[in-house]
Amino acid sequence: MIASDNMMNDSRRIIFSVLLLISLASGSCSLFKAKKAAPPPAFRFPLIEDGRLTYDGEINDRLQAAGGKIFFSTKKGFVYAVDAGAKKADWRFAAKSSISLPPSLGPDEIIIADSEGHIYGIDFGGRLRWEKKLEEKVIYEILQFRDKAFMLTDAGQVVALEAGTGTEMWRFRPDGAIRTTAVFWNERLILGTDGGKFQLVDCRRGTAAGVFVTGSEITRLLFVDENRLYFSLEEGSLQCLNLAALERRWKTKCGGTLTAAPVVDEGRVYFITSNNVLFCLDKKGGDIIWWRPLPSRSSFSPAFCGEQVIASSHSPLLAGFNKKNGEKTGSYEAARELKSNPLTIGDYVFINLYDPDTAKGVLVSLKSEKPAEEKAEKK
Repeated sequence: MIASDNMMNDSRRIIFSVLLLISLASGSCSLFKAKKAAPPPAFRFPLIEDGRLTYDGEINDRLQAAGGKIFFSTKKGFVYAVDAGAKKADWRFAAKSSISLPPSLGPDEIIIADSEGHIYGIDFGGRLRWEKKLEEKVIYEILQFRDKAFMLTDAGQVVALEAGTGTEMWRFRPDGAIRTTAVFWNERLILGTDGGKFQLVDCRRGTAAGVFVTGSEITRLLFVDENRLYFSLEEGSLQCLNLAALERRWKTKCGGTLTAAPVVDEGRVYFITSNNVLFCLDKKGGDIIWWRPLPSRSSFSPAFCGEQVIASSHSPLLAGFNKKNGEKTGSYEAARELKSNPLTIGDYVFINLYDPDTAKGVLVSLKSEKPAEEKAEKK
């Protein structure tokens, strides 16, 4: 009798366990359904102005960010550092002459060249660390890599200075006139010269480290992503070079040439061409995924805002597009023509304007306008 009672108790326990599992399984569906949807991205159109800062002169090309600050230079010969959170200027450095290039931000200092060949090394507090005078002028933005700064001059040479002191380390004269900006890859400097040549220079010694001939003239801008070099030719194509093998990976006809450095994500490259078009291409094979016309020519790099890519052009319009399919996500119309790339920091995007009547530039911060329902809740 005791044995049969134990068997009955065991059976009841098994039945109860099965019923409990069924109950938990059926309840799990309602638990998952009850989960709240992920909040929408903080940055979305429409945008409203959140603040502005007026400064002397017209910006040179682009905004850059480091350590919560925004850095840029003006044609009047000033370098500015702006606190992105407070939207106030931290400091201003005055060069001896006008400036036509953006500042170069390195790990320890900012380097800038003026129109008379003065090179300045400034710390991130705006204090001058060193100054050097070159007989020639720097024609493209200065690059910094480890303990050196590299500049391309109108005398057709690459000059390497020691970062921190400005001491000249070496000079290199490429085979042919310099026609492009320079980029870094694997301890080498890469630049384009006459005759459609890419020349590689050893950054440590200043010696030749390889040549690749494209067969057509290379336009001004180069961009490196991992082992890929992106560039455009005068005939209107974007090309991708495998740097490890010095072999062309693909070539895509775009009808225009690069006007600013591309931006890339895991599988795609986004760039603007001289025919006023924003392109999205597949990195692997160069296939065009989508393209969208812009309201005017642009010399500014696009920027990412979550799942959007935003682009400015020489018009008052800032435009946003879905990264995946190119669908327009919105736009913002400024009071004047935009004068720089859009720079995104957190939930904000910064743009630049210029008033020729007062010779003043304006750094404008934009943020997303709150939806009507959020406004109503606060009331």
